[in-house]
Amino acid sequence: MRSQDLRSRAAGSVALAMVLAACAACSWSPPPDPSSASIAPQAVLTGDQEPIDFTQIENPREATADDYSVVGTISPSEPGEIYNVLAIDDEGRALVDHTSESAYDPETNGMKEPGIIELWRDGGFTELGDTTALVEGDRPRQSYGGELTDTDAVWVETESADLAVSDWRIFRRDLHGDGSPELVATSEKVAGQDNLPIVAGDSRPVISNDRIYWKTAYRRDDESYRTRLVSVGLGQTEVRDELDLTGDPQPVDQGVVVFRMTDETTEGTDSPEQTQDPRGIAGVTLLRPDGSKQELVSFSSDTNDNWFPSNLAGSGAHYAFVLDGAVHVLSADADLAVRIPTDEDLVVSELSVCDGRVVWALRDQASTAVRRMVYNIASGQLASVETPNSFGGTYCGGDYVAWGQSGADGRNETVITRWS
Repeated sequence: MRSQDLRSRAAGSVALAMVLAACAACSWSPPPDPSSASIAPQAVLTGDQEPIDFTQIENPREATADDYSVVGTISPSEPGEIYNVLAIDDEGRALVDHTSESAYDPETNGMKEPGIIELWRDGGFTELGDTTALVEGDRPRQSYGGELTDTDAVWVETESADLAVSDWRIFRRDLHGDGSPELVATSEKVAGQDNLPIVAGDSRPVISNDRIYWKTAYRRDDESYRTRLVSVGLGQTEVRDELDLTGDPQPVDQGVVVFRMTDETTEGTDSPEQTQDPRGIAGVTLLRPDGSKQELVSFSSDTNDNWFPSNLAGSGAHYAFVLDGAVHVLSADADLAVRIPTDEDLVVSELSVCDGRVVWALRDQASTAVRRMVYNIASGQLASVETPNSFGGTYCGGDYVAWGQSGADGRNETVITRWS
């Protein structure tokens, strides 16, 4: 599964950008402003507007050697080399964008050299093929997000290092096929324009029920920009419009879950574009492959700077999100509803769900991930791993949990662990 993270593209040092890359688009959940203590937190309701009764889980225990073991480390072998992990799967493999500090060109605010997409397994790397020529006229691109399954890898690339616009390209590689990546879609063809503004976060693909889903921005007739969920079947080229006004999709057994957005424009921005407010979230919707949908969760009041959901994640029968500084874990069939609060001085980021586990990072005000948290849904156990001086991302797949950290030589590395 992919982690929810800070985007790798930054107009500055690629070294820092790629260290933070594993945090690509982190919709971090900010702690409430103390001056707004009189604002009542939102209630979480069912799609039928009934209150959800959450079981609260507190007091995590420190994880021990009986809980997990380190099975691999992805680290640079040369100075300036960068491995930006995009996702890991249930076999412990990692989808990686391989680049270097020298690849960023500050004069053009772009890339001088393309990133190389590779598959890491048991300490070795396999290139997944060159995508350079698949979109004519593009400058060198880098990747900031992807998904990895037993049979397929999908990822998104952009030539932009601008935090406000992105001409995204979605690629797929059949891991059992002929060894060549294929172009799935481009922002120009799907959204009808280049220099597409980033609205409610970057576009990033996921796979569910033999379809690739992602969210894109698009311009409406009134010149405002909103988001739309689209999809395409594996090995196909026809893009299907799914839902308007959504956040990023997250895969579950029955399809994908998405944040259901409100039709509101961001206020107080200096941008000439009237873009959808990323804080305007009305609930969580399940979209099935046949196009039917179910409203799983609604929120009781308008969102604002202090109270808004973030970090939606999903896998299997479960999904999770952050609200009011707490992780909320639910099942699509409503059999499970758990709330896990966090320390007031820490921020939840990079929430991920995989095969009965929920993992996330707890970051301090300097954005250092001081702890990784692992919640076992079946046992109800909450474990904590200290990860000091860590600026990398957090990932999980099956029994595998991975996180970025500073290695012994000060370089960023990703540690892959297997949990019992």
